[in-house]
Amino acid sequence: MVGQLLTELDGLQDCPNVLLIGATNRPEALDTALLRAGRLDLQLKVDLPNQASRLAILQVHNQNRPLADVDLSQWADQTAEWNGAELALLSNQAALEAVRRASQPGGYRSNDGSDHGS
Repeated sequence: MVGQLLTELDGLQDCPNVLLIGATNRPEALDTALLRAGRLDLQLKVDLPNQASRLAILQVHNQNRPLADVDLSQWADQTAEWNGAELALLSNQAALEAVRRASQPGGYRSNDGSDHGS
């Protein structure tokens, strides 16, 4: 597979208006042939989000959801070393769980005792 990719990369040298972007979460596993001059010349490392960035990611993924009793800042604090995809999954899984709980008899009750379900 690497051989085919190298052939394709070498063919791109005749296409000056083409920009190839690749991503990996395992840069140490990249074949050194991919990193030779004229192939993948530039490597950018994107670090995991800090607390403020995690909060912003959580806010984006939850902006249209009712968040009774949910403190996104607290979740941002508790999710150090999580990436954006993991935070999106957390948000989606929490939303699904909230729907499941709300559909149960008696619905969902918030910490203040107010009923949020059926």
